[in-house]
Amino acid sequence: MPYPSTFPPLDIPDDVDLWTLLLGHEPRGFPETREILTCGETGRSYSWADLRSASIEFGRGLQALWGWEKGDVLAFYTPNSLDVCDIASLTSTQH
Repeated sequence: MPYPSTFPPLDIPDDVDLWTLLLGHEPRGFPETREILTCGETGRSYSWADLRSASIEFGRGLQALWGWEKGDVLAFYTPNSLDVCDIASLTSTQH
């Protein structure tokens, strides 16, 4: 049974992909070097610029090694990790 959030609903446009919504727009309201994700166990973190760069490199690797194309789907079965959960979910082959 789904439970509604206690927060107000978000207006997410239908015509925008996750990459553009989270990483492709300006202004952000904070510098690119600001840490936006931090691992609670290790203390490792990513800035906006780190996350964007790592996502692009991961996407390029998928393209180079396996001919990855826009619309392909990738699934992970891994422990919760700062690297896997955040970078892979934002990977883009179009940027």
